[in-house]
Amino acid sequence: MQAQHSWYTIDSGVESDLHSVYFFNDQRGYIGGDSILLKTIDAGFNWLTIALSNHIPNLQNGYSGVDMHWFNPNEGLIVLSDFNGVYRTEDGGDTWEIEELANDGFCRPMCIYFEDATNGVVGGGGCFQGALVDEYNSNWVVTDVPENFDSEDYIVGIALSEEQFGIAGTSRGKIYRTFNNGSNWELIEDLGDGYVFSDATIDEFTGKAYLTYHGEGAGMYSSTDNGDTWSQDFDCGAFFYPNLNAITLNDTTDFYHVGEETNMGLGYLGYKLDEGCYYEPFDEVLNDVSATDFSV
Repeated sequence: MQAQHSWYTIDSGVESDLHSVYFFNDQRGYIGGDSILLKTIDAGFNWLTIALSNHIPNLQNGYSGVDMHWFNPNEGLIVLSDFNGVYRTEDGGDTWEIEELANDGFCRPMCIYFEDATNGVVGGGGCFQGALVDEYNSNWVVTDVPENFDSEDYIVGIALSEEQFGIAGTSRGKIYRTFNNGSNWELIEDLGDGYVFSDATIDEFTGKAYLTYHGEGAGMYSSTDNGDTWSQDFDCGAFFYPNLNAITLNDTTDFYHVGEETNMGLGYLGYKLDEGCYYEPFDEVLNDVSATDFSV
């Protein structure tokens, strides 16, 4: 594991907490924060602030952009926390329409994943129940998730692969799996309240699945057998025992994960490239990371 100092801070122009980031290419990207959406068209050197409350009526106070997916530079979906829902834009964030999820009780969406424009899932929970998933296949449909009546045990990380295999992790240590693109889910692991999952991804090249978490140990669980077995993943810097908030892969085997280095209370970035593993400390906790073939 090698220390690096190739990353530097850029000014977002806002003081809000920032929670999610998505770059469609090496120039166009978006950041979701407390009550705002930031947009750049020049690789992050300049940011335009979009006040979502000016574009979306009846938003509840305290909303945050906790997750998002963009199909192209102008069309995307954003998940707004605190029971505000999922919204779609087709003009780069100038106008938004709410997505009518299929499950009537789905009042707390928290994460989203799309393979393409007609194939995706949104995960979260209900007002009076736990983990829920809706599947998008040209329209939203209810999926089959094992009953969970703990409303604080909602899905916070979800991912699908091209092979229709998918994983999801909850805020109270449960791991779910699907083999039919999210239509049906099974509970395969329950690690308990000491593990708060935060993000999920699947390596399309190797089939390896990852879940980041807060709790004791490496900050990351992984599976190499379609979710049958899971173990703490100490590869590439997890010996810092960080609370990891997010993980992403680009279109090669490179991956990046971010969070908090718990020993020092610093922000943490770890990443694996062909030539080895690297880490960098930051003054503030890092909440999300996005990668393309061209940039991170």
